[in-house]
Amino acid sequence: MAIARRIEIAKQLLTELPLTLDRLPYTPDFEAVYAKFLTRAGMALTRHEVWWALLHARKRGLGSSPCKRRRNRPVVPASIPAGS
Repeated sequence: MAIARRIEIAKQLLTELPLTLDRLPYTPDFEAVYAKFLTRAGMALTRHEVWWALLHARKRGLGSSPCKRRRNRPVVPASIPAGS
């Protein structure tokens, strides 16, 4: 299977992740993602190969994962000088 196809599948799965990618290894959620990946790929791949594809898809900015969420930062009114 071409690497580009693996990354395309990973991109799709990134949008479905219930956790951040960093918290996924060694969890039942990873096993579910792994099973979905194998189904979509139509061939046997190792967990390492699937993990690699997920990481590279994220690194390339593909897909949307909860890892892109950021905490809301407090808004400082413009009337307060910086450093106060």
